[in-house]
Parts: sequence; structure tokens; C-alpha cells
Amino acid sequence: MQQEARGRQAETAAKARITGIPAEVARVMQLLNAAGKETAAVGGCVRDRLLKKQPKDWDLATAARPEETQALLQQAGYRVIPTGIRYGTVTALTPGGPVEITTFRLDGAYSDARRPDAVVFTGDLRRDLARRDFTINAMACNMQGELLDCFGGQRDLRAGLIRCVGEPDRRFAEDALRMMRALRFAAGLDFTLEAQTARSLRQNCHRLAMVAPQRLRAELDGLLCGKGAGRVLEQDAQVLCVLLPELKEDAPGGRAYWQALPWLNNLPPQPVLRLAALLHGVQDVSGALARLGYDNAAKARVALLASLWGTPPPQRDAEVRRLLGRMPPEAFFQLALLKQAEAFSQQEKEAAAWRGAADLARRVLQEGQCFRLKDLAVKGEDLLAAGVPAGPAVGRVLHALLKRVIEGELPNEKHALLQQAARLLTIIEERPD
Repeated sequence: MQQEARGRQAETAAKARITGIPAEVARVMQLLNAAGKETAAVGGCVRDRLLKKQPKDWDLATAARPEETQALLQQAGYRVIPTGIRYGTVTALTPGGPVEITTFRLDGAYSDARRPDAVVFTGDLRRDLARRDFTINAMACNMQGELLDCFGGQRDLRAGLIRCVGEPDRRFAEDALRMMRALRFAAGLDFTLEAQTARSLRQNCHRLAMVAPQRLRAELDGLLCGKGAGRVLEQDAQVLCVLLPELKEDAPGGRAYWQALPWLNNLPPQPVLRLAALLHGVQDVSGALARLGYDNAAKARVALLASLWGTPPPQRDAEVRRLLGRMPPEAFFQLALLKQAEAFSQQEKEAAAWRGAADLARRVLQEGQCFRLKDLAVKGEDLLAAGVPAGPAVGRVLHALLKRVIEGELPNEKHALLQQAARLLTIIEERPD
């Protein structure tokens, strides 16, 4: 009740106006309002405009029932998709992009900790805003950009706070994923959790085990890439450990997690890089990521980077070529970024060595130097034509030639390689093992 009273004061005092509503969004709002159905922009788009950011999406809430919304839009020539009609949501496909429109509603019980079992449509925008997750997402604006802020969202934006609307325990019981959303917003905006919200989140984080892995993964990626990720992951490590128990401080790989936090934000905001930093001490990286539904490419890349963690910085062309031969070039540069970030806070000399290794690798690639079989100037058919018998000997000679080219002992030239192939064949025949 106190929060609602503060919210009413904030609403009365609010003078901010929302600008930059796209023309197509305004047209949809005007269409529904002209039919006597109050319609407003809500949620993240309002928050982002108050932060002077360009929203990715514009979501609308309306007093119109979903079937009314659909009929009005179709009469105006829009193609409409019933994306979540059970929950009052339809999507209008406009020339400026899709616009999601949801009927003002009240949510029923959440037996699966994800979606309400049922919803009740209402004509009251304020009651619709009251069901939302955080104050900064519970604001609305009309066609003229006039702001409706019932719960102090502007105040919390100014204070840099993530605060639940109403009772945090209730909000998190309704949808456990809101706890990960709270952390994602805190990291992305570099905000702090309001005290009661933080306390409830830490008490209820075990409920995240009920959430589908794919939903957790999407929020985790956003959290990891936030500018405040290191701070948030340190303050609320116990939440992440529900998702990844391998990161507990007393787990075999947990120490690496804590060591990575101070320099995590020195990395580019890419989930694969930041996951590799946090998980590099974990024995079964692929298994840990599989539980969260990461695809095979992400699992393989993070596991590869983790397995190469102890690699010293290569300092010669041959060492760079040898390392490039073990991984895709992109992975080499990712490893260099990881090792630079790790070393920068402790050993500037090693960080400089990895920067140098990355420069060497760029030159190796620009010059088209050979470090893989496909780069070799001779192929299997060339060896067969030169008299190497078909069978395992062809592959063994090719790999032996590649090794000598990588080490700089042979030029990657067809004539020189074929000459050396004859010598190598003699050695292979003498020592078939």
C-alpha cells in the first residue's frame, strides 16, 4: 500500500513526456483510440525512451478485447497474427515492423511458475500495470506522449534501482524467470537491486530450477553481456549457481569463476567469451552448457577455449601457425582476447605477449601462410601421381609435409614439397609405425 501511495504521488508529479513514437505505432494507437478503446505504449519502450534510448520493440496495451483488436486492425488493412490470443495478445504487421498489442488484463494463479493459468480482461490500464514485474517496466504513455507512472518507475530510473511492483515474493512466485530478468536489467543498465527485491530474490532463487532451460539461457546471455555483469555476478553468485552448480565456490571449477569476475568486463560483450572466462575451470563444460540448452556450436567453442586456457602466448610465426592449425582462426583471436583480459589486471607483460600473438596471427592469415592441410601446395592426387602408393601412406606424407611447412623447414611450394615427399616415403616405408 505504501508503494502504491508513493506511486500515486509520483504519477501526480510526473511531467516527463515520451517522444519519438514511430509513425506506424502512433497510427495503430490512433486507430484503436478512435474506436473508443483506450490504448497506450507500455513497458520497455517507455522505459527506454525515458533513458534516451531507441526501443527495439514497441508494445501496446489496450482496452479492446483481442478479437476486437484483430477486427479493427484487419478492417484498416493490417495483417494480424494471433500470437498469444489466450492471453489477450495479437501482433499487427506494419510497414515499420511488428507491433504487439495486449488487452488490459489481470493474471490468475501461476501453477507452472511461468504463465498465468488464466487471465481476466479489464478496462483499467492502472490495474494492468500493477501486474507487471518491475517499476521501471510498469509505465505507460498515450498517443500524445503523456506519461502514466503509478509505481514510481521514473524515480527508480533516476536512482538506478530495480524494484518489483508490489510484493517481490509474489512477483517471483508468479514467474520465477523474473529473478533472472532482475539480474539482467541490473547488469544491462548497471543498476542495483532494491533491498527488498534483492532479499526476496536470494530467498527464492531455488525456484529457477522450475524454469525451462531455453528461457534461462536467453536471460543469462543478456546478463553476461551487461556492462555491470561482473558486479552483479559477484553480488548474486548464488543465483547463477542454481543454474550452474559447477561454479559454487567449493566446487572444483568454482575458484576460476571468482577469479574471472574482476576482469570479466574487459572482454567484448559476447556470451561465448564470457562463458569461457567463467567456466574455464569446470571439468565438463559441454555438459554444464547442455543443461541450459546451448547449441552444439556454442558448447564446442566454449569447451575448446576452456581446454586451451593454459596455453602460453605463441611468439614466433611457426608457433602461431601450429596453434591456428588446432582451431578455427576466430577461436584463436577469442583465446587471445580472453588471455589478454585475464593477464591485464595482473601481468601486463603476458597481456602484451597475447596482443603480439594476435598481430602475428593476423599477418599469417593476411599473407595466406600455410597452417592446414587445405593450404598445402600439394594434394593427395599430386602424391599419387608422384608415385606414393594409395592408402595410409598418402595421409602420413601430407601430415609430415604440413608439419615441416608450419615449422618453416620447407617452403609451401609444389616442387619442393614433392621432392621432400619422396624422402619422407622412404622413411615411412622403413618405419611403417
